[in-house]
Amino acid sequence: MSDTLSAPALAPVDHPCGHPSCPGAAAGYVRLLAAHTSSHPLLTPAGESFVRGLLQVSEGGEALPAPSGPPAPRWDGDARCLWLGDRLLKVFRQHAPYQTALLAAFEEGGWAAGYVDDPLPPERGDGPDDARKRLRETVHNLNQGLPPGTIRFRGNGTGEGVRWEWSEADPADRSPAQQDKLRT
Repeated sequence: MSDTLSAPALAPVDHPCGHPSCPGAAAGYVRLLAAHTSSHPLLTPAGESFVRGLLQVSEGGEALPAPSGPPAPRWDGDARCLWLGDRLLKVFRQHAPYQTALLAAFEEGGWAAGYVDDPLPPERGDGPDDARKRLRETVHNLNQGLPPGTIRFRGNGTGEGVRWEWSEADPADRSPAQQDKLRT
């Protein structure tokens, strides 16, 4: 595996050493931060913070402002918590192996992709319809209790994968049929 980035926008900066305060380092940090977007993340939140700190050190001034925009979801498997930025969306206090497997797949595959193939293990004697039904029920259960205006999970229509999306901010924005369904 190469130690240099191959993308033209992220070509290595020619400077004498790798020290953060070395002349030319700031240009590399700026290019890395410019290439790091919510639709194509290159850094974890901690990594982005670290690079911004390096930029601040290398320029001897203020760090760049944090990018605006909605935060990506994240799954903390050890604590069994689903987060959206600093907002706790859901805590799993009971055993929920299918839901947690789905969230782990999103965390591993990167939320930016917005989609994962069905990560649920097959059960003995299952046919394709059983696996699709289990995935559909898992998505339904995962959406239970998620606050409005955050995120929702949806099947891809084939029963073979799941995507996540931003949900509407206000329950009043729902159609009457959706509101009735939620009441039952």
